[in-house]
Amino acid sequence: MLKNQLHEEKLGDHRKIVFNFALVGASGAVINLFILWFLTKFGPLHYICAAIVAIEVSIFWNFYLNSKITFNYKFLDRMDVVLAIFRYHLASLAGTLVNILALFILTEYFKIFYLVSEIMAIFSAFGINYIISKNFVWNSKK
Repeated sequence: MLKNQLHEEKLGDHRKIVFNFALVGASGAVINLFILWFLTKFGPLHYICAAIVAIEVSIFWNFYLNSKITFNYKFLDRMDVVLAIFRYHLASLAGTLVNILALFILTEYFKIFYLVSEIMAIFSAFGINYIISKNFVWNSKK
């Protein structure tokens, strides 16, 4: 009975972490989409370049919120923060590549409006970002 109860608690914790990660990701997606739209509409940037800037800003946003809300991670010192940001950028690289590639293909080849393409691209990168982030950035065994 105790083993089953521990399994249920662990599963509940996992669901909460995934939910919080998705919630933080959704807030980052709003930031991403706003910056993408703003830089494309009012700035001189092509939508791909604007997407790279928007993704970078959302990476920092998501890092901060995931550290505090999702994983309740306590950094040892400033160097620990810098290394975690570096690991998060590395972890986000795969998702960023998937995102940019999906954005380009959906917009250029399927002729989908770039903001709709970006929403679809964000969803395509979510799973990759979660798995890598959980195991590489906020791994409690580190």
